[in-house]
Amino acid sequence: MPWHITPLENLPRILREGLIPAIGPQSADLGEEIAAVHLFSRFDDLMDANWVEDAFDEEETLALLHVAVPSSKGAWTEMTTAVPPERIMLISRDLDEVAD
Repeated sequence: MPWHITPLENLPRILREGLIPAIGPQSADLGEEIAAVHLFSRFDDLMDANWVEDAFDEEETLALLHVAVPSSKGAWTEMTTAVPPERIMLISRDLDEVAD
C-alpha cells in the first residue's frame, strides 16, 4: 500500500473528505495537466525522495499517511479518482519524527 505526505494543515480535511485528485502547487510547477493524488508506492521510495523537503516550506510540518489502494510498480502511484477517508490511515503528524 502506498504512502502520502501532506502539510499538517490539510490533515483534518483529508481525514474528513478523503484525498481528492487535484493539480496542487507542486504539480502546477511541473506543468501537469491531469488532476491526481500522488502517492509514494513504497516507504523506501518516500525515504529516498530527498527533493521532498525542497517542495515544501522549511517551517511546514508534514503528516504521513498510509493509503489502502494498490501500489504501482514504479516509485509513484497516481490516483485519478478520490480516495475515501476510510482507506486512509494517519501514521504520523510529523514526518521528521518518522525519518529520524
